[in-house]
Amino acid sequence: MIDTSKADIVEVLAGAQATNIDIRVNRHEDTYSVTGRVVDDETGAPVPGTNVTLMTARGDGGFSSAFTGTSTGADGKFNLLGLASGRYGVYVSSDYSSAGVYSDPIYFEVVDKDVSGLEIKATQGSSISGTIAGENIDLRDVLAQLPELQVSANVFPKDMRVNGSTIRSSGRSKVQADGSFQIIGLRPGRALIGVSNRDASQRPTIVRIEKDGVVATQGFEIGPGQSVAGVRVVVAFGTGVIRGTVKFEGGTLPDGYQLDISCWREGTRSFAGGASADARGRFVITKLAPATYECTLEMLPFGPTPSQRPPKPQKQFVNVVNGAEVELNFVVDLNAKEGGP
Repeated sequence: MIDTSKADIVEVLAGAQATNIDIRVNRHEDTYSVTGRVVDDETGAPVPGTNVTLMTARGDGGFSSAFTGTSTGADGKFNLLGLASGRYGVYVSSDYSSAGVYSDPIYFEVVDKDVSGLEIKATQGSSISGTIAGENIDLRDVLAQLPELQVSANVFPKDMRVNGSTIRSSGRSKVQADGSFQIIGLRPGRALIGVSNRDASQRPTIVRIEKDGVVATQGFEIGPGQSVAGVRVVVAFGTGVIRGTVKFEGGTLPDGYQLDISCWREGTRSFAGGASADARGRFVITKLAPATYECTLEMLPFGPTPSQRPPKPQKQFVNVVNGAEVELNFVVDLNAKEGGP
């Protein structure tokens, strides 16, 4: 906390130099460290190369994930610094880790000293492997344009909460030159597949996901320690452009809102792209594959809660072809009685 009562005024004259200005920073003596190790739940052997996630207690008695620490060493040890007194939990997951393990959280309390000797028992996770295929483009061309293409999996366990804590499970894999991928360390549950690229402005659209020859775009179940192979992710990638404007009737954009346009491939849950309109209401969305898209305009709040309710979202369908621009315009009637949620 800054104590302004102890502040002094420093006068600096033109061409002069102010000297003997000392700034003292107080150390926080009431923070502690937490140490422990991660071991295999079956063999007891240390698990190197996995990250420990710290959870902090909330006021409602549950916990929320705070941050992920550095990777464990060859001896499986971890060290978390700078913790104040309070209740915490720690666990490991496949997120940002190549160890392929996960664990349930263990809980502890920091009172007035360092905590040591914690032991997290990690379980070998499930895996998902398969291939990427192009719908309207050869795979080699996809990878040439998207060299950092990745496939991700987000798993939603049947029991999403442990002692009031939401335990997430996800993993990702870079797509290899032959189109293959493998994601490891996942919890059992329902897996949803996605694709991403380091450059978010250039990303393919998922057309469909197949498992054992059956369409599974809405996800599929994976069991404990199960290896799910043969998943096929069909993607589309293109050069289509949506360009448009947002106009208002009965006024101007209310303070505290921004205009966001998001487009989804028709009939799928695949996000294709989006943009925020500028001060003149103009927007452009690029790198779209040939398809019909459902585009939604929303007025989203930012900063302090606006006093005026936004109009309800608007949706329009637009057909996109490669190498061409299509126009998409929205008109917002601010005199409409029906407001947003």
